[in-house]
Amino acid sequence: MKEYKAEKKRISQAIFIVLVYAALGCLAAGAWSAEATVVTYPAPDGAELADDFVVKIDGKETAVYDSKVAAFAYFSFSGKVTVSVIPGRDVETVDIRPKRHGIAFSIKGRAVSFQLDRPCNLSIEINGDIKRPFFLFANPLEQNPPKPGDENVRYFEAGRIHRAGEIKLSSGETIYIAGGAIVRGRIRAEEAENARVTGRGILDGSGRDYKTQMVKLSGCSNVELSGIIVFNSFGWTLVPVKSDNVRFANVKVVGWRDNDDGVDIVGCTNLSVESCFLRTKDDCIAVKASPGYFEEGESGLRNVRNVRVIDSVLWNAEWGNAMEIGFELQTKSVSDILFRNCDIIHVERGGTFTIHNGDFATVENIRFEDIRVEDSREKLIELRVGLSIYSGDCPWELHRQNPQRKRSPLGQWVRPEADKVQEFAVKRGHIRNIYFKNIAVTGLKLPKSYLIGYNDAHSVENVVIENLSFNGGRILGAEDGGFTIERAKNVRFAESDDMR
Repeated sequence: MKEYKAEKKRISQAIFIVLVYAALGCLAAGAWSAEATVVTYPAPDGAELADDFVVKIDGKETAVYDSKVAAFAYFSFSGKVTVSVIPGRDVETVDIRPKRHGIAFSIKGRAVSFQLDRPCNLSIEINGDIKRPFFLFANPLEQNPPKPGDENVRYFEAGRIHRAGEIKLSSGETIYIAGGAIVRGRIRAEEAENARVTGRGILDGSGRDYKTQMVKLSGCSNVELSGIIVFNSFGWTLVPVKSDNVRFANVKVVGWRDNDDGVDIVGCTNLSVESCFLRTKDDCIAVKASPGYFEEGESGLRNVRNVRVIDSVLWNAEWGNAMEIGFELQTKSVSDILFRNCDIIHVERGGTFTIHNGDFATVENIRFEDIRVEDSREKLIELRVGLSIYSGDCPWELHRQNPQRKRSPLGQWVRPEADKVQEFAVKRGHIRNIYFKNIAVTGLKLPKSYLIGYNDAHSVENVVIENLSFNGGRILGAEDGGFTIERAKNVRFAESDDMR
């Protein structure tokens, strides 16, 4: 009996030891899986590289590209990585935006170091300098990327600058721009279906001296653009026109030229902009509807419906607006548009949230939710119905397309003579059912806001502003928030408790 008990004890001890080692093995495996996988992309020969920033990812130096407005670098990873950014100047202050990430950093000499454990797109600003920031695009690892020779894949391999000119995207085709590749050219798709442009590389507008759209999708459906960097655009950058089911995901736009709008959505339905980074001189996002932007010879109007802009970072510089609907809205309806969970890190001029209805559309059911505004200097909200220099019925002597036009004293708006107000009212539209919720603004000064209709019949109406704050303090009324309200109906400020 004693021998049996002793043997049973030895077996129990052995089982315990096995379980301990198994548990330790599981912990070790878990620790191993938490280690970072990092993919960096060497720059091809001839790439324009910045000489005022050095960047290291887990101690390994990576290429830093140059542009007129920023230096930038990119990589892909999983797990946790340590990033060191070393500018060519002494460091006194550092802003890592969007600030909602709460990224802690240390400064040692000139090196600014921090850790990342998830993909994000960042602007790192040294000593408050927004004229020469550093952009870091920390991508997720690619999942099952195409390979050279795959069927229906046009593959631009790493390590080269491809002088591609105009690239046609066809139905069922994939254009793949590998990390470490630069493609100098532009992409066109006409009535393409089930197609995509993807990768980690760069689509570059350098080398052209005329304006053109970088990526134009005309009459397309089920098209996706994801993962790449687009910079040095001449004219509008990403331009879907009369298209359906288009998705832009994790696209990074670095623009600095005139009229370089980030995404111009013209007469489209069921479109999304997700996890993108847009730094532009002109509008970051602009929703439009105008036959003037269709192909030559086309006619007819296209309503805009079901557009989502989510989880994105926006920087609007000298011109335009951050989140814009308008000016050109020559259609019956623009509806069901959502801007949600975005970070607007700079609006140097223009407006932050704007609806400029210069034509006859009814703009309705528009939502701006859970948006952080870190720096807006001129206008916060502008909702306006009126005659503009972009309007289809604007007198030619003032029209934006007239190279000899006279300048309107109201800038982009036109005030008709008193006896012409009713005449121009015929082609004016409406703005209604606009909802702002959880808009957190920070900065030195709260920008002014404007809600202005054309007349009583063409007004701004049914606007709810819920949980608008400035530096943590709630804005509970028009006077408190610096709002100018003219020919607008049923404008309501509220806190969440008031909406129950």
